[in-house]
Amino acid sequence: DELIATRAVIEAKTSDQLSMEMKAEIRSLKASNEALNKRLKSEHKAWKSKLKERDDSLTTAQRELSRLQMQLNVANNRASGGESARTEGMSEEELKHLVTDLED
Repeated sequence: DELIATRAVIEAKTSDQLSMEMKAEIRSLKASNEALNKRLKSEHKAWKSKLKERDDSLTTAQRELSRLQMQLNVANNRASGGESARTEGMSEEELKHLVTDLED
């Protein structure tokens, strides 16, 4: 029944009327598409920003953990009165580079 009603409406209208309606519908769909694309880009930027913030926080936490582990090792070595075999014979500068590498 709907198909018959639609066909009757189409037959009653002129091609110019149909053309105008179709153009209006196309403009409406384009506007909707542009709005959705803008919203998608905005949401993407927001999530990307949140992800970067979380990644930065994780990196900071890992560096802090590394630093604390290094301090614990140094404290344990001092308490035991010896040096770690890994750092034995290293200069102060070499130790600083080792710490920096571990943090990265």
